[in-house]
Amino acid sequence: MKHPQQSWSLIIEGPFLGEFNMALDEAYLDFVSTPLLRIYQFLEPMLSIGYFQKWKEVSPDTKFVRRYTGGGAVQHGKDCVYALVVPKDHFFCKVAATDTYFSIHKAIGVGMSKLGVETTLYGGEKKQEGAFCFQKPVKHDLMWGQEKIAGAAQRRNRKGLLHQGSIQLPTGIYFDDMLRGIVRGFEETFGIHFQQDKISESVWSLAKELEIKKYKTKEWNYMR
Repeated sequence: MKHPQQSWSLIIEGPFLGEFNMALDEAYLDFVSTPLLRIYQFLEPMLSIGYFQKWKEVSPDTKFVRRYTGGGAVQHGKDCVYALVVPKDHFFCKVAATDTYFSIHKAIGVGMSKLGVETTLYGGEKKQEGAFCFQKPVKHDLMWGQEKIAGAAQRRNRKGLLHQGSIQLPTGIYFDDMLRGIVRGFEETFGIHFQQDKISESVWSLAKELEIKKYKTKEWNYMR
């Protein structure tokens, strides 16, 4: 007997300012009952830095926001950004972070191949140095030739898992192209289908609260 495909939620709204994007990704952890994929852009160019980074690692004149997830600094504005939010009882929350990282980047690689962009998964074990994410590929990052083209970071808490990633758009590939590629890659790799949703009032309200009380504050952004 053939089982029906599992449905995941898909959110495509924006672009929003960087602080609200970060707040929205975190807010969804309070509401997901099935995996949710949000694909988006930043309204204005902005740097995001990892949760554990020291703010002095980036230029003092650069506008930045601290992420809820770790990793290195990422310049946003011309990239394709995504967040996968998974509830605590999902399989992804029961396996090692390296396994989910591998699976998610494999899915993105499948999607990019649909656009004619062939990628490989980075196999290096040695920790790379540097403050910026795309200067230091780590294991299972997505490579396009010798260049890192997709990187990500995760955070797990009692509510579930948040995986935030950035994809650099190759010449001739636009945001809408990449969006369709990611969706196809996820559906094919994980055997699921997406149900496109809107941001609910409850999620929006919590995100606005987090934006003001957390992601726009010096206490959060300059904590390290």
